[in-house]
Amino acid sequence: MNITYGTFNIEVESLPAKSLEAMIRRGVSHYMGNEVAAKVAAWTNKLAEEKDGTPGHEASDDEKTAKKEEIQADFYNRLLTGDIGTAIRGPQVTPFDKAAQAEARARVSARLKANGLKVPKGDETIKLGDGAFTIQALIDRCIARELEDAFVINGVTFEPIRKVADRVVKDSQKRADAAAKAKAEGAKDAESVGL
Repeated sequence: MNITYGTFNIEVESLPAKSLEAMIRRGVSHYMGNEVAAKVAAWTNKLAEEKDGTPGHEASDDEKTAKKEEIQADFYNRLLTGDIGTAIRGPQVTPFDKAAQAEARARVSARLKANGLKVPKGDETIKLGDGAFTIQALIDRCIARELEDAFVINGVTFEPIRKVADRVVKDSQKRADAAAKAKAEGAKDAESVGL
């Protein structure tokens, strides 16, 4: 079996036993640790969200531990049955959505910091006058309000998020096109490859 990572082609069968064992240990640690933690954080965020006018609730440590154990058991069973990596995934986030999320996150973070408030991370919430919000909930509110229309706060006008995201996507595409052209022309100096 060969694995390609960037420009590196790794023939798995030719790796020393120590390297194989180290990679397997790291993979298992990532799979049973980081990936489970991400699932628990997503579940916790969903619990905290308001739904149909009903406020969400913050998961207790016991609830988080139980959810973690449930997900780890599922992941372990999938590991033993060979069901890892067989999921059919939907489309990834579009470049526009990624740019819109980044712009909204920057706006939310700047506004919180300007008001002396801590920017929540992951499943953390921040209590504001009209409820408790995760960073993602605040980002979603910002996009809903500012996607199409300019927004004025304290005399400062923010252009619509759509304009910013469109500009980011266009600039990114220009850079990708320039890099592809330079590669096709065989350019090897920093300037011609856009660096």
